[in-house]
Amino acid sequence: MHSSNLLHCHDIQHQYNTYFFLLHTHLCPKNTTLLLLQLEAAKDIQTSFYSKMFPDSAYAIFGGTAGTGSLFLKQYLQATSTGHINALARSPGKLVELKQSYPKKLSIVKGDIRDLTTVKQTLIHEGRLVDTVISSIGMVIDFSLKKGFATPDSTICHEGTVSILKALSELEADPAILPPSSGQRTKLLVLSTTGISDYGRDIPYAMIPLYHYLLATPHRDKKNMEKVLEKSDREWIAIRPSFLGNYEAKGMGSVRWSVEGEGEVAVGYVINREDVAGWILEKCVLDGEKNWRRWGGKKVTLTY
Repeated sequence: MHSSNLLHCHDIQHQYNTYFFLLHTHLCPKNTTLLLLQLEAAKDIQTSFYSKMFPDSAYAIFGGTAGTGSLFLKQYLQATSTGHINALARSPGKLVELKQSYPKKLSIVKGDIRDLTTVKQTLIHEGRLVDTVISSIGMVIDFSLKKGFATPDSTICHEGTVSILKALSELEADPAILPPSSGQRTKLLVLSTTGISDYGRDIPYAMIPLYHYLLATPHRDKKNMEKVLEKSDREWIAIRPSFLGNYEAKGMGSVRWSVEGEGEVAVGYVINREDVAGWILEKCVLDGEKNWRRWGGKKVTLTY
């Protein structure tokens, strides 16, 4: 399936939200109501399309209660009426509203990424291993004038990835657990960062002090996470977005990407979390078969 044949669910949703806001703030152009109806129809078409293409796929997400992971989870649930996703959460209450909206598509497992038992529960759906794991786990960073940037958990990404890989290996060795519905081994996609490349500079010069000094601890953790992936025998993709924030979403057409060690590097300052989530959904999940062959075992930079 070619990506050109896909309807851009993220862009459609963004346009719909924009026009809906304009309509209710009386700032709308004359044709806003008609445009809303057209976009609503496009959303229905895309949902039907994705449902037929991916009827049985199952996913697991770690880090789905906040940030990019939360946005990915919401977009995935909106994109198709079939399929299923399991979410591990230390605070399941953060996902209650989503569970109420998508009771058949979302399962919540209460637990911690370092707890192998609950990680395994998250990786199984109806007796089978999930097809793909999305990990957007990251550390909480606090700032104070006295201590500067600090974190209570400086190894969460590295140790969380080790936990996921170990749980997958043990489940694959368990004869009671069926393989993924795709017939392939479970794949793993992780959210990493720019600024840690072995192939030279992938951030603007102005960002170097922030990345290499103020954010040295979380970036060291992300680098160690990537090293774990490189040593594993599992198919993986590491997504390296520029500095993440809640800036204005620009849509898929504005997202530039590059692969570490291949051609020109996409260097940029920032990128919106919503666009990163939408890019992962479209390129690595909904149009995943082709792009996993393209990017499997590689690190992909995303920026504007």
